[in-house]
Amino acid sequence: MIRKSKDLNKLTEEEFNNIVEPFDNKISDYIKNEIINEYVAYYITTAFEMDALWDESFRLSCNDAIETLAQFDGESCDLDKIKSILRNKYSINVIQDKPIIIEKT
Repeated sequence: MIRKSKDLNKLTEEEFNNIVEPFDNKISDYIKNEIINEYVAYYITTAFEMDALWDESFRLSCNDAIETLAQFDGESCDLDKIKSILRNKYSINVIQDKPIIIEKT
């Protein structure tokens, strides 16, 4: 379901919390469980293999890995690749970019 932006101001705080909070929690859990740990391990392994790992604490190395993610923004995304992933992995087809129109295939 795609919600209309103009309807956002019509949501009660309770409705907003019932929609947004569970979504935010699900996304945060996915990032923590599926992305962050694997990325940090890759970061440390690559740094070690390329002689770019410093003699700091393991915790600090992990923090350094996370901080490197701050350099990315929306411009870092490959929109065509994302559409391909949506299509091939999630059976979602982007019909129109602006405003977004999608369909489940």
